[in-house]
Amino acid sequence: MLRGIFYNQKPAICSIYESGKMCFDALSLSDKYILDYSDEPILKDENYDFVVCNYHHVTNNWIAQYIHKCKQPTFAIVTEIGHSENAIPYTPFIFNYYIVLDPTIIDNEYFFGFSRPLENFVAKPKQNSDLIIGSFGMPTFGKNWNGIIEKVQDEFDEAIIRFNIPYASYVRSSEQAAHKIFYECSTLIRKPNIKLHVTHNYMSKQELIEWCSQNTINVFLYNRDQPGLCATTDQAIIADRPLLVSKNDTFRHILQYLHPYPQTIQEAIDTTLPAVRQMQKDWNAIQFAKKFENIVLGVCHEVQ
Repeated sequence: MLRGIFYNQKPAICSIYESGKMCFDALSLSDKYILDYSDEPILKDENYDFVVCNYHHVTNNWIAQYIHKCKQPTFAIVTEIGHSENAIPYTPFIFNYYIVLDPTIIDNEYFFGFSRPLENFVAKPKQNSDLIIGSFGMPTFGKNWNGIIEKVQDEFDEAIIRFNIPYASYVRSSEQAAHKIFYECSTLIRKPNIKLHVTHNYMSKQELIEWCSQNTINVFLYNRDQPGLCATTDQAIIADRPLLVSKNDTFRHILQYLHPYPQTIQEAIDTTLPAVRQMQKDWNAIQFAKKFENIVLGVCHEVQ
């Protein structure tokens, strides 16, 4: 049986780390190979058949200094994704193959488009009848929290808006940024029965999924102009609740399934759950592992 190793960064409050752990957990589902795991910044001197690296130019860049020493086929997990004409703007051409976490990428000899592997958690049913509009994410640029406040008030006279904005390990001054978001959003509340609740909890994936499952709908209205595919929506999709996103390129994988804003929140509540469930089916972790095992078996067969 083949044996590989997966390199990730050390644990951190960071979406890159979480994406790496998610990919490792999915790849480990295969029975065609054994996959070891390391978050130490050193290459393991063992007889592996292949190497997988959750590479990132900031959080895990030590790999770039040593990957040339690998005699085995090397795979890079690409989380910082560009556009179709340049899918890996931040990942150097130092690996043999690239697992690009963007299902809109067309496969070729070296690049393979993968969906983000959604974990198999069972979300709890919503426990109350309150209208709750939820959103969450790190306090980074272009997430348009203000837009959610305005949109909710344009449509409803009574609702609870819930934001969870944890402080991030690799976001400079993230605590100040999170509190600034809360202050700016709270000043926009103009209706007495619109309530804003903002928390800063770093939750486990199970906790975050359960948090999302208690929202009537999860809403993300990003307006940023930068490379990348949104990872935040993963847990919202697993939570099995309606979903609304903006027509922003960061949601291009989701926009293949549902209509974006300016669809109304109420329309999204009424219509988007079937699309969410189709994404759950198409992007499950087993499918992720199956695609990779077909690739790695072919690659390692060629090497032998």
